[in-house]
Amino acid sequence: MHAGESCIPQTFNKRSDRVVPGWTDYVATARFKSIFWHKIWEDCGHPNCGIVADTMRRTRAAYHYAIISVRKNEAAIVKQRFANSVLCNRTRNLWNEVHHMKCTDKSVSSIVDGFTDCSMQTV
Repeated sequence: MHAGESCIPQTFNKRSDRVVPGWTDYVATARFKSIFWHKIWEDCGHPNCGIVADTMRRTRAAYHYAIISVRKNEAAIVKQRFANSVLCNRTRNLWNEVHHMKCTDKSVSSIVDGFTDCSMQTV
């Protein structure tokens, strides 16, 4: 098994790549409608024009727009959910949650213009 993994190139599984915040709230219904109308479009024999084709295209476009919108606003969605969870659940410790978010967020660099902290030492 290990020899095959080291010799054969593998691609990553997109489904397990990462969780997209806001998927259930914003994208899931658009995906369901898109799949529903795509199946109806297939059952009708793949028409190029007409109400079914237009509806299929419109729902697919709405689904793709929802994906783009969620990925673009991912940080805002996470921050809003964090604020709501802390406000609604008084037993959660705000600073523990902030620390957890800082430790798991790998998108923030600790080096800016070659400096790591307030002192003028470079890396």
